[in-house]
Amino acid sequence: MDAAAKALDKRYTTRGGGRIRVEVWLDLKTRTVVRYNLAYVNPRITSRDSGRVIRFDNSHVYPGFHTPHHVHWFGRVFANDKFQSYGQTELRFQRLLPRLKRRYGTRY
Repeated sequence: MDAAAKALDKRYTTRGGGRIRVEVWLDLKTRTVVRYNLAYVNPRITSRDSGRVIRFDNSHVYPGFHTPHHVHWFGRVFANDKFQSYGQTELRFQRLLPRLKRRYGTRY
């Protein structure tokens, strides 16, 4: 892999004390996404998996998974079988956040 650099690192705090983090690394030569982390962490909602309510990332390959793309969901980890691109994964993440906000209200 060619050299990569972090191109995006955004952090937000929700009213209920949750934290949203979006990190993206780009290949410096091709300007394509080579690594990503999209996470919503809130220990008021779950204490499992260090408070990760949801996280999409490709930091490593889990045993038994075919690709590094995976999803953390309330303490469980699943292969991201729906992975098509980083852009599609970001859209999935953005669609889930309002649903979580509606479900958890002031704790979100």
